[in-house]
Amino acid sequence: MKSSLDIRRKLAFFLGLTACGFLSIVESWYSLYAIAFLVALLLAGHVHGRWGRRALEALPLAWFLILVVLRTQLFALLAQAMLAAMTCRFVLTENTRDYQGLVLITVFVTVLSAAGSISVAFGLLLLAEFLIATILLIMAQFEGRVPHIGRGFYGAIVVSALVSFVFAFGVFFALPRWTLGYIKGSPALATQTTGFSKDVTITPGEVQQDNTVVMRVEPRKGDPRLSLPAYISGMRYTTFNGRQWLVAAGRAESLYASSGIDSFVVSEQQPDTLTTVYLGPTGTDVIFGLEHITGVRGQFQYLRRDAEGSLFTDAPYYKTIRYDVSSLDRDTVPVDSLVARRPTLLGRYLQVPELSQAFREVATGVVLGLTIRDKARATRDYLLATYDYSLNPTASSVEDFVVNRRTGYCEHFATSMVLLLRAEGVHARLVSGFVATEWNRASGYLIVRAKDAHTWVEVLDGNLWVRYDPTPSSFQQVSLMTDFLDNVRMAWYRNVVTYDLASQVQTANSLGHFLTGSGRAVAGAFESFRTAASRLLHDWRVIVGVSAAVALAVLFLRRRSEDRRGRLATALEDLVGERRLPGETLLELVHRAAPSPEIEGLVWRVYEVDFAGERAAEEEKALLRLLRDVRRGRATAGPQL
Repeated sequence: MKSSLDIRRKLAFFLGLTACGFLSIVESWYSLYAIAFLVALLLAGHVHGRWGRRALEALPLAWFLILVVLRTQLFALLAQAMLAAMTCRFVLTENTRDYQGLVLITVFVTVLSAAGSISVAFGLLLLAEFLIATILLIMAQFEGRVPHIGRGFYGAIVVSALVSFVFAFGVFFALPRWTLGYIKGSPALATQTTGFSKDVTITPGEVQQDNTVVMRVEPRKGDPRLSLPAYISGMRYTTFNGRQWLVAAGRAESLYASSGIDSFVVSEQQPDTLTTVYLGPTGTDVIFGLEHITGVRGQFQYLRRDAEGSLFTDAPYYKTIRYDVSSLDRDTVPVDSLVARRPTLLGRYLQVPELSQAFREVATGVVLGLTIRDKARATRDYLLATYDYSLNPTASSVEDFVVNRRTGYCEHFATSMVLLLRAEGVHARLVSGFVATEWNRASGYLIVRAKDAHTWVEVLDGNLWVRYDPTPSSFQQVSLMTDFLDNVRMAWYRNVVTYDLASQVQTANSLGHFLTGSGRAVAGAFESFRTAASRLLHDWRVIVGVSAAVALAVLFLRRRSEDRRGRLATALEDLVGERRLPGETLLELVHRAAPSPEIEGLVWRVYEVDFAGERAAEEEKALLRLLRDVRRGRATAGPQL
């Protein structure tokens, strides 16, 4: 039995830890299976009895059946069954086929974890797995003991694996991408990363802030930096029942692509801002965009639009998606044409629940001014100056907030402003979404975190909706290192996670432009070289010098052509008395022509020197002398060794 701590065992152990790492990206508790691999490392090579081996072989199936009885979710069922099989196989591993089986199970684990992971760590683990599996498969080809191998051999393996990895990435980018936007991911595999909720309810209690990045908004290349704070709208509400905001009644309108295969026209207004949104697995069907969205381009079957212009996908997404948004990024926007044509619809912007006399008295004293703009500004300024922002409000309702408590967060402030204005006959509605204040200076894009979820107010002033934010604002300051790390994640999302057919076409066009420009540059350089060479060839001294240099190089290469392996292999063949057949190794030659434990030991010494790198120069000389001495000794003693 081989030693349980030889190079192959160690590589298989690290391969198992890599498999645990892949799954722990999806759910962190899978990292506990690393303990099972530590136990397996202690047991490896020490289970010899027939019943012990059979028990280990049956353990993965028993564990699988237990998980089925416990009604484990499918992803967890498959993941744990594979890890159990891998752990038991690691303990029982003895030959090349067993190691190949471990690598195969790891590949299945990688594919499974890819369904639920969008992390940059997945790419790093994939590279580590590729290197470990490559070295393990090569080491597993040695039956019995593994010869001493120098750093040069490992370096060659690592370089070969990296070249293969780069080639695989090239295939990834080159394979045609079809419309996969219809695949929305599974809620069981995705960790929802949003502080946004379609349910806007006024309740007491503490609100926890979450710094998780839920969205990145990138301006079109060449466009100026987006202004901060950036208001990213999600939904607009019209009806408040005293505790909760409701969307306008009526069935949402379906929008289908009107230009190309993925372009949706939302509004007749001409946009002033074009951005690309990278939206994390929010578990919501809301389409987010700067202020007022006029158009969307993305791989959606269709979109839905409600009476207030809020946009929704056909179903919630549980994976990172990318889409382009054209929008009006300003605090005023023309009213929707439908509302303009039907003034009767304006009544919904005056709806209020039953309000107390105390609340109405506050509204009468606050909503002052000759114009709608004056009244809106007066109400906003009153809330900013009189009320305090708190993530742990005690107000049980909006009226309690306005009249008594006077502490709350954005939903309290925005709801109060809408109701105060409506109580005095000013049309207003509530908007929910995000307010982003964090700008990545390294690559130039907005970072939106879960804690940036926000609500604000839109007031109808003539034919314009005007934005007002009555909540105290703050700006997010981050370090350059934070920007850099998020820039790496952004590159991963942009170039791998959301890489689709449109990105592929854009990459191909960019590559074509680059090759065209490079071709011209190469042609110009070649022409310059040809002109210079034609001048030099007219000088006989240059011709003589080049010829002499070539001759010296040929002589030098001939002298170095008989390398270390060639000298040792030739000496061993002289000792055996035969030359190797095509494709035959030295060990196979000895087994065929001169089977002898002594000569086989010399073969293993030759292998050790071959793989020892440059450090074995003295060992090579000593072994070469030994082979020649043994050959002379055999010639003196006769044909018997």
